Amino acid sequence: MRLWLYFGNVVLLPLWLQQYMGYTATLAGLVLAPVGLLALVFTPLVGRFSDRIDPRILVTISFAVFALVLYSDARGTSTPTPPSRRCWCRP
Repeated sequence: MRLWLYFGNVVLLPLWLQQYMGYTATLAGLVLAPVGLLALVFTPLVGRFSDRIDPRILVTISFAVFALVLYSDARGTSTPTPPSRRCWCRP
């Protein structure tokens, strides 16, 4: 299961941004860069808390946040929006 989630985030999401949303490769990379930065920030924190908090609780919280993010993404429009209006970065 983790492999498919990883594949979707690393391969399919950038392709979707480029093919259907009209992003350039650079812009898609800039939009998805915070995902990697957040992983760098939260990895040591989760490692520190895993001794004090049951890892099942941490996993449950992370999947709940992941589900909320996917739900908010799914509620977007079906028509492509120009990248200059959709993302925080300007080309």
